[in-house]
Amino acid sequence: MHESPPNRRPPVQDRRVPPSAQPAPWSEFARALRQAREKAQLCPEDLADLAKTSATFFTQAEEGEEDPGRFLVECADRDLNQRGALLDLWARTYIAVHAAARTAVDRFQSEARHIRDYQPLMIPEFLHTSAYARAVAEAEVGSDSESNASLRSLHYADHGPPSLCLIVDETAIRRTVGTHDITHEQLKRLHSAAQRPHVSLHIIARTTRRHPGLRAPARTLTFGRRRTIAYADHATGPGALITEPGRVQDYCDLLAALQGAALPVDDSLALLDDAIGTPKRRAITTGSGPDPLAPHYAGRTGAPAPPWSSEKSREQTSPV
Repeated sequence: MHESPPNRRPPVQDRRVPPSAQPAPWSEFARALRQAREKAQLCPEDLADLAKTSATFFTQAEEGEEDPGRFLVECADRDLNQRGALLDLWARTYIAVHAAARTAVDRFQSEARHIRDYQPLMIPEFLHTSAYARAVAEAEVGSDSESNASLRSLHYADHGPPSLCLIVDETAIRRTVGTHDITHEQLKRLHSAAQRPHVSLHIIARTTRRHPGLRAPARTLTFGRRRTIAYADHATGPGALITEPGRVQDYCDLLAALQGAALPVDDSLALLDDAIGTPKRRAITTGSGPDPLAPHYAGRTGAPAPPWSSEKSREQTSPV
């Protein structure tokens, strides 16, 4: 007797798109850049001349294979009269790509336009001297002092430094870290840096009884008019990157409130003078000595964004 073959389901076709066919992360931005250039009736060489850079950079950006970088995007956005549309699309893609890859916050900071940072217990890490950074790292439980100290400085991309709004509790400038000499040199560096046009320093006086920053540090990084993320330091290990719009807005509100509770720039510098023991401070408008941050961006091109000191409005955020 002939037996019929067992019932078998036909093989299910794999409808997933193979990795090689997945669109590149930067393909949408590349398409928008090309369309904007063609609408302006410019070739890559024309755009490169306006931006004073190589046409190769724009050609590679339009291929969509890699991140073109904020400097190039800002040039294209300006010269193609995009009114921030290209910059916003780049920032959205940049945040999504690096957040998915769990990229270290240093990479985000290097491309940010504005950074607002609050520190209740120590000098902001962007301005640490090497000795102060080592002293902080050595005091941390279970830390690798060499690797931690190497992460303290802020590395800049080709467009120069971001504008920094630094909000510091007076406790941080009064506390001795390591030795008196280490702390004194650190305060002198903070004082010098705070007189640069892209840095504003706001100190919350010890006599301020109530303010919302008693628990932990806080930081926001802004990449354009509409794209902001937040960063929360952890006591041990790397901190947490925050991209959810509601939580980011909470951090923006918190930092705005902290800046409102802090002293104005001139009063903050006077308080810092007192901590250092400086007899008299030069006017901020008369200039200063060499930029203490210069080693981080020597030879870089582009001008820094306007300082935060004049900005009092709330940062605007949108979904990333």
